Amino acid sequence: MRLFIAEKPSMGKAIAACLPGRRDVSKTHIEVGDDVVTWCVGHILEAAPPEDYNPEWKAWRLDLLPIFPDKIQMRPVENAQGQLTAIKRLLARADSVVHAGDPGREGQMIVDEVLEYLNNRKPVQRLLLNATDPATIKKQLQRLESNAKLRPLYEAAKARSEADWVMGMNLTRAATKSIADRDTMVSIGRVQTPTLALVVNRCKTIEQFVPRAFYDIEAKVKTRAGSVVLMRHSPSSEESRLWEREKAETLAEQAKGQIGQLQVETARKKVAPPKLHALPSLQAEANKRFKWSAAEVLAIAQELYVAGCLSYPRTECCFLPEEQKGEVPSVMAAIRQGPESSLAEMAEAITEPMPRATVFSNKKMEGEEHHAIIPTGKPLPLDATTKQRQLYALAAQRYLWSLCPDYEHDETQVLLPLGELQFKTKGSVPRVLGWKAHLNEKPSEVELPPLQNGEDAKVVNTRLVEGQTTPPAYYTEGSLIGDMGAIAKYVQDERIKAVLKETSGIGTAATQAETIEKLKKRNYIRVDTKGNLHDTPVGRSIIENLPVPLTRPDMTAKWEMELKQIAEGQLPAATFMEGIRKFVGGGTRWFSERAGQTLVRGGNTAAPTQAPKTGSKARSGARKGASGSKSRSKRSSAA
Repeated sequence: MRLFIAEKPSMGKAIAACLPGRRDVSKTHIEVGDDVVTWCVGHILEAAPPEDYNPEWKAWRLDLLPIFPDKIQMRPVENAQGQLTAIKRLLARADSVVHAGDPGREGQMIVDEVLEYLNNRKPVQRLLLNATDPATIKKQLQRLESNAKLRPLYEAAKARSEADWVMGMNLTRAATKSIADRDTMVSIGRVQTPTLALVVNRCKTIEQFVPRAFYDIEAKVKTRAGSVVLMRHSPSSEESRLWEREKAETLAEQAKGQIGQLQVETARKKVAPPKLHALPSLQAEANKRFKWSAAEVLAIAQELYVAGCLSYPRTECCFLPEEQKGEVPSVMAAIRQGPESSLAEMAEAITEPMPRATVFSNKKMEGEEHHAIIPTGKPLPLDATTKQRQLYALAAQRYLWSLCPDYEHDETQVLLPLGELQFKTKGSVPRVLGWKAHLNEKPSEVELPPLQNGEDAKVVNTRLVEGQTTPPAYYTEGSLIGDMGAIAKYVQDERIKAVLKETSGIGTAATQAETIEKLKKRNYIRVDTKGNLHDTPVGRSIIENLPVPLTRPDMTAKWEMELKQIAEGQLPAATFMEGIRKFVGGGTRWFSERAGQTLVRGGNTAAPTQAPKTGSKARSGARKGASGSKSRSKRSSAA
């Protein structure tokens, strides 16, 4: 018997549907002919807590740090024991195994760690799937390869997981017991601490911002042929802006009556539809439109996924496999059959869908664990909640727009150079509505009077337009997730910047919402009535009193460089972990030297009661979250 082990039930069921033979379905697996398909439920194993290695390590005490087990032990996740037992039973019957975890580091580890935990000695092949449509699955079933080839990828994933455990477990305890008051837990994590620093630094920038006045010059311009148009000198760079009113008034007065030659250029511009949604962009749009938290967006998307009408939501990809071009008619039919009349009308109006190569691309899907978030061939249920309908519509709109032609318009740029002044204006005339024909608001038209390139034009009159510089906006959960993904722009070191650009920044689509929720629950940040994020006194004092390296994303970049080397077989995982232990050991010494200095105050109402810092015996009960508690779907990448 050949045993397939998928990462999650939905993938297992999709694989079973593509295997030949009679199907016998049970709660934990599906038998199909001579094959059996079972599944994990994300991570069904987690790292054991410190007290499982040494009962003394249950206490939060500086003199016990650092905690470095010889080997990180795994144990079943709560409520996952039944599925693990089922896999063990099926594995005993199997002649061979097919690893069907998601592509990528985490997917490789989810199944490999189970096989390792169960001491599997049977041959294992690897099935790599980043889509669940039958065409993709059947094609990949013919391309099975030895799972041993991907052993380095598993070792990289395991090293990342163990490093996060070692860092979070030790530095959270060290910080809490050394620099925090009695009621405050200082949770440290490779992802959550730099994320908190983003919010703190943004809030401080806004508080310290001093507005500054600047001046634009608006000119009424008349051509020799009699056309009149308003133009403006409005430089965008700080170096070119007019900051002094007196100088601006002088230039405006001098411009009156001057004659120059217009530079007129008209070009046809094409605007492609917005990209299909990945989870970060879906969270950002829903947060902007509905003020939903990132965690709520993920929860609703998960509900739609479980209902079978939306694809897997924990994805950072905005493309689709080419094989899914064949699914377009069934997906459009499902949208037409759903309860949302506006979507049905849009799908009905798209009579000649055009699956574009920039969206359906196997090349762009290379290395991706999952494709973009799109509707499936199953209609949205008629009893779907309002929020489910709203979120489904965001994904369905993007999908339908992607099947439409580009929007085309004629854009006219007009420039009148007069010495150090550059007067500009711009016009736009829609020519092909394309995907924008399906927007609630049609594209606006900015029509200019007849203007000729090289034509003489005279400045008839001018006026000053005063403006003020503005601070950056407060983060929302949507914009924070955007900056977590684009964290490279805050890094000066070009080598580190390059690494962060190649990755998803800090955190992943599967864990970024969880990170924000942790910061809120631990009272490090708060959300105001407008959905803006603010730091709290305790959150700010944490960032201001931690060693700077812990607050920067550089650590993630350094890890990613070395994890990539492990995955490529160029660096032993043991060497990486040795470096982690040195870093953590140095960190615990730094905190120990500051023991008794109460620098972090404010209280963390979400933190459990902690033991006294010195003297009396520590209370029993390790704190949850100290090591970065793990997600059932994808193990959290940091505390």
